[in-house]
Amino acid sequence: SIRVSARGYLLDLTTNERHVFQFNFAAVEMELSAAYSAKSPHGSSHARQQYTHSEGRTLNLDLMFIREQLDAEDIVEWGRKFEALPFPDYDSDGRLLRGPHVVRVSLGPWRTLRCVVKSVKVAYGPWFDPDTLKPGGLSVTLGFVETPVDGDLSHADVRGGQ
Repeated sequence: SIRVSARGYLLDLTTNERHVFQFNFAAVEMELSAAYSAKSPHGSSHARQQYTHSEGRTLNLDLMFIREQLDAEDIVEWGRKFEALPFPDYDSDGRLLRGPHVVRVSLGPWRTLRCVVKSVKVAYGPWFDPDTLKPGGLSVTLGFVETPVDGDLSHADVRGGQ
């Protein structure tokens, strides 16, 4: 039997377009934090830290793509798809329809997060076709902010796998 390894992907929840990663990420970097405000009672030596809210999860993924088509149109298409992710939709009159599309970030069968794309960093190269100057590769760093369906997550939700 042939073993097929799982690959990560992005699913655009507005268009249902699925973007399967050519190669899986080398690492998954998540950041979580809590915000506090400093309350200073008159005459105290130290400010009291009062919890205000959790910052939620942010996630960064570094992805790499190598051209599979001779004309490198697949690399150009991937680059455009990623570059468009943090932008909103407008109607034909130029009015804002909605913010950037919510995406489902799938890290294979291990984990899935509902997020919006906060930042995209695209690097073409490291080599280019000498006749057309189209790139042979693409490196992308995607920054996500989690947006849970029900809004807030609790300590128990996170411990339970959400």
